[in-house]
Amino acid sequence: MRTRALAVGTLVVALTAACTGRGSTEPPPGGSSKATFAPSAAAKCPDDIESSVIAPHTCGYLTVLEDRTRPNGPKIRLFYLRVQPEGGPTEPEPITSVGQEIGQPPDYGSNVGIAASSGRELILLDQRGVGHSKPSLACPEVDEIAGDLVAHPLSSVSVRNAFDDAVSACRTRLTEAGVHPGSYTLAAAAQDLEDLRHALGVSSWNLISWGTASRVLLEYARRDRQGIRALVLDAPQFPELDPISEAEPDTREALGALAKTCRASEGCDRQYPHVERALSEAAAALDRSPISSSVNGRTVVIDGGALVRVVRDMASGDEEHEGSVPQVVYRALHGNVQAVAQQLAGDPGMCVGYLPGCEKPTSLGAYLSFTCPDAPASLEGSGVYTEAFGEADPYLAACRAWGVAPGGDHPTAVRTDAPVLVLRGAYDAFSPLDLVRQATANTPNAHVVLVPHLGHDVFAWGYDCLRDTRNNWLLHPQDAPGFSAGRRRDRVSHDQCD
Repeated sequence: MRTRALAVGTLVVALTAACTGRGSTEPPPGGSSKATFAPSAAAKCPDDIESSVIAPHTCGYLTVLEDRTRPNGPKIRLFYLRVQPEGGPTEPEPITSVGQEIGQPPDYGSNVGIAASSGRELILLDQRGVGHSKPSLACPEVDEIAGDLVAHPLSSVSVRNAFDDAVSACRTRLTEAGVHPGSYTLAAAAQDLEDLRHALGVSSWNLISWGTASRVLLEYARRDRQGIRALVLDAPQFPELDPISEAEPDTREALGALAKTCRASEGCDRQYPHVERALSEAAAALDRSPISSSVNGRTVVIDGGALVRVVRDMASGDEEHEGSVPQVVYRALHGNVQAVAQQLAGDPGMCVGYLPGCEKPTSLGAYLSFTCPDAPASLEGSGVYTEAFGEADPYLAACRAWGVAPGGDHPTAVRTDAPVLVLRGAYDAFSPLDLVRQATANTPNAHVVLVPHLGHDVFAWGYDCLRDTRNNWLLHPQDAPGFSAGRRRDRVSHDQCD
């Protein structure tokens, strides 16, 4: 067994679990989907897939109606990738996913290994409006002003107006091209998945998500249980809470978990004794006097909201980032914000701290279409988090600019009797811990695994024990997940992955 640790300043703080190795209106639920799609068509795989996927694979497109209430309306093409284990599948039911995050394509290169490790075919579907699916709802208008969005305080009118104007320009361009953004909903995306199942002739499959794309899979489960053999939700979000409303409590919970880890380390506690209080004081100071920094020729202005955004992003990120959060906070308290500026300098456009996975291409239009219908009309923040979240969250106004008025009622919790495995890392600031814990109340066959010392997407960290737990559970999903020595627990601890 190998325990991995990270340096926080000159100290070493254990932040990872000890594991071996790294290696529009829709038809009613259950309704027929036969008239809503055309047979799938094989296609040449795009260059990015050919360069990153070595295992046997094929690509294709599924043609579906953009709006299934308009039989004669425009059609869209959904890209999918099928990956086979070497020698062919040893298990009959495939594993299918729509990727890690809402509005982002699957991480093809890192995801394809699941075929080999599980002995199952892997099917990856690009969400509508995302990745290689056509049309794309990406917003280059926002990408083009990314530098402007960090060159002034987050709270400034100029930044807010620039972001809203770019979002509005993106919508105008798409609608003038004949795209109907209102048709790109979670319900439509769920039906896309069911249409693909029928088109490929799959009787049942296992579904997996590695982040906020859980919203699509849960909507699919709400609509029809028939095709689901088992469901794996890593770092999930849930329909009862929209991304804007959960930003503050998720961040507060993750920072609290990091601070608790720091207090448990004598060295960290000595150097960084009050991480949460230090963040509040540093943010307040930066709001009074924002600091300008230069990173690779790009001007970055850090105010309190910018600091909070970066802390959320780093807490959920890789080990180097989450392990350095106490140091970053205390340095900011003393006026050193270089690490914060470096994080924001690479922001592709109002992403860091608001969306997970900012290093991957995001189709912002698809993200807004998927999430804005559930956004609140208004939202009061509290304490330090008012600088970036609540009414200060730029995505509240962006939803209006996208033509979707926030304020709709949240969907009800999804109730399904399908076997479900839910996993969440302790430092995940993009997955609501309280709803993860409540998963068993709505899904009687759910098993919740809380993983200490990891952030967003526990499988991304490469631990064999977590991968093997998932794959073994998929063999018998009616049973509780088992860990080393056959033990069954709802929490992975240091002695279980050996």
